Parts: sequence; C-alpha cells; structure tokens
Amino acid sequence: MAKKKLKEKTDKAKKITKPKKEKTVSKRSKGASKRDKSKSQREVTLLEKVKRFFRGVIHEYKQVIWPSPKDVISTSILVIVIMIGLSIYMYIVDLLSVAFIDFLKNLFTKL
Repeated sequence: MAKKKLKEKTDKAKKITKPKKEKTVSKRSKGASKRDKSKSQREVTLLEKVKRFFRGVIHEYKQVIWPSPKDVISTSILVIVIMIGLSIYMYIVDLLSVAFIDFLKNLFTKL
C-alpha cells in the first residue's frame, strides 16, 4: 500500500513537471509579419513606450515626500553656519602656516 501511494505521488509530480507543447511557428511567418508592419505602426509603439515612461516618471514624482519649508530653512541655515565656521578655520590655518613659513625663512636666512 505504501508503494502504491509513493507511485501516485511520483505520477502527480511527473504530471506537474511535464512540459507543455508550444505551437511551432515557421520562420517565414515571423518574417512576413514583421514586414507587414508599416513604419507608422512602429512609430506608434515607440510613442507608446515614451508615453509609458513619462507616466511612470509622473507617478514616481507624486510619491516623493517633499520637505516642509521649516525643514528647508533650518537645514539651509545649518549649511551656512558650517560654511562660515570652516571658512574661519581655514583662514586661521592659512595665517598660522604663513607665519610658520616666514619664521623658518628668517631662521635659515640669518644662518
């Protein structure tokens, strides 16, 4: 009895995995159908592809979560403050490096 159940399971598996037969189309009929399409039909499909692309762009554009004006102002102020701080830091580093180079120049010219 166990062998019979096992055989039924394998038969079911074979039925599931059995590939379906596809209709064969000759190469001539494929080529003929491509030649039958006019140039305007190909342009329409290209136009449809472009339309579909821009519809997708608009759909994605609507899904964007834009920051509030308060967030934009606060982050802009933060960027400006950081830039001013870095500018001051670079100015001080430049002054110190020029002073150090002048010190070394004077030290070695006196020798």
